[in-house]
Amino acid sequence: MVLSKKHEKILEILKANPFIQQKELSEIIGLSRSATANLISQLIDEGYLLGKAYIINESRNELIVCVGGANIDSKMVLENKVKLYTSNPVSEEVSVGGIARNIAENLGRLGRKVSLMSIIGNDENGRFLFSQSTPFMIMNHTQIIVNEQTGRYTAVIQKDGELIVGLADMSICKRMDANWIDFNRSHLLSAKFVVADTNIMQSAFEQLITISKETGMRLIICGVTAAKMSRIPSNIQGVYLVIANVCESQAYLKTNETDLYNIVKLWLKKGVSNVIVTSSTSAVGYGHQNEIRVDRPSKTYKITDINRTSDRFASGFLYGLSKDLSFEESLEYGKLTALLAIQLGDTIRKDLSSQFIEKELEKYRTKEKKDPS
Repeated sequence: MVLSKKHEKILEILKANPFIQQKELSEIIGLSRSATANLISQLIDEGYLLGKAYIINESRNELIVCVGGANIDSKMVLENKVKLYTSNPVSEEVSVGGIARNIAENLGRLGRKVSLMSIIGNDENGRFLFSQSTPFMIMNHTQIIVNEQTGRYTAVIQKDGELIVGLADMSICKRMDANWIDFNRSHLLSAKFVVADTNIMQSAFEQLITISKETGMRLIICGVTAAKMSRIPSNIQGVYLVIANVCESQAYLKTNETDLYNIVKLWLKKGVSNVIVTSSTSAVGYGHQNEIRVDRPSKTYKITDINRTSDRFASGFLYGLSKDLSFEESLEYGKLTALLAIQLGDTIRKDLSSQFIEKELEKYRTKEKKDPS
């Protein structure tokens, strides 16, 4: 729902006096009591008011809801060159993952109020994931399913980091459908931004897009893999923002186009309000209906492949966006967050904080001024 001037006036009055009588309120705004009651009911339904005493939901201007994957990541590093059809010695690293969950943790570490809306199993992996996530995000809307296995992704890689094979058991994601979205509708409407990754089902996306059209909810879609882009419906008119890399964009748009400017243009033709396309060269294309720009990498941001850190890039960008910064300023945070993760080779930097990233951004801005090439 897009707020009318009457809605905004009611919120302004109730913020000053949440205990005002409805009769007095109706007289101030110049409407009948029944019309005023109807407007108040709409504000409650959309999450702007918390019901009795007309307490304004201040968190609606702060909360980011991340919708999608939450799983266990297992990285098996081969000690020697892989040999097929026989046993290969490896060392294993286990961590919590999932694009939506990783974005939520990064945003939580950056001091943002964030909620994870996902589904996990009532198993050892699910309990581990839950315990590792709760310090950084609200987990009240992460559903725990009995007799289901928490999603798990296993990567077998060479010592040089080259992926040999990736194995994903994400069948639990099938439960993230339209009914699940409807069940959590009020929570979604309490958010400043809703960020959905492509681990959710197509019916879930369809419902999210419908809600965004009806209410003005700002929906942001983040790609996970090229194969999962087919879950995004063909009609994405009105989606606030899409963040995807070149391969994911090619898969969804059914094109072999490689030029970032042209790919952004194709996304905008689909009806999205804003789009960001990342590439392995670290160039970033972005645009809205009135402007398209391509930001080439500088010496300051030595990111070897931004595609490898897409969730970290999205986290930093959303951090800037949640502070009501411009796209250009938010992109700086996105690139810096990706770079900081690559420096340590970690999915999540444990020292990430708003104070840390602000200091790092200031250092990089100073460096870029001295060496703009």
